[in-house]
Amino acid sequence: MEIQQIAREIKPLVMGWMYADLGDGWRIIPYGAAYGSATTITFAGVDCTVLFPVGAPVRWRQREGWLYGYVVSVAFSTDTTLTVVGNSVVNAPIGAVWVSHGINPTGFPGWFAYSPTPTGFSSVPATADYRFAIVGRVVTLVVAQKVNGTSNATTLTVSLPVTAATVGTAGTWTGTNGHAVDNGIGLTVASRWNINSGGTTIDFYTNMSLGEWTNAGGKRVRCVAQYEI
Repeated sequence: MEIQQIAREIKPLVMGWMYADLGDGWRIIPYGAAYGSATTITFAGVDCTVLFPVGAPVRWRQREGWLYGYVVSVAFSTDTTLTVVGNSVVNAPIGAVWVSHGINPTGFPGWFAYSPTPTGFSSVPATADYRFAIVGRVVTLVVAQKVNGTSNATTLTVSLPVTAATVGTAGTWTGTNGHAVDNGIGLTVASRWNINSGGTTIDFYTNMSLGEWTNAGGKRVRCVAQYEI
């Protein structure tokens, strides 16, 4: 048998073994990876898009340590470009990339902090936590503004960690805030958050309709929201 034919027959077996789950929930990607940007990893000359479901946990090794994130999108055009959210991709060599088709692979942090851009403030809340986790195509988002910011608008928005899915012009995700302060006074009526189809922000209102904020004084919100990607 020719050497080339043997190589062709062995290669799928080797690739299959390398991509197998070895018991910790992770599967190693059997292709070389490289830095693309702070949010992208590239695989030169190969289409491996099928290996990366949207929302799947991923990890990659750089500078002798693991970095983690979720798959946001994957596309092929000459190279495969994998877009991730979570830890930033470092402009340095990538040793290996692994993906999980499960929910909680070994070592995966699950929750990630991010730094959004809140609007509606002349001074944003100085103490705040913004975190997210993804399961499948569902993002769970925590917005916890722990002290008041100074209002300068009748609106209040926070940028999302991942753009919402486009599900039609009428599609939205909405729910009730856990706590809200307007003009320095805690609201005693229910207030609302809303994310539009294809949206990049979560928008907040002072009641369960489209209640506006006072464009002066202190304001803040706390909520747990979910939306589709």
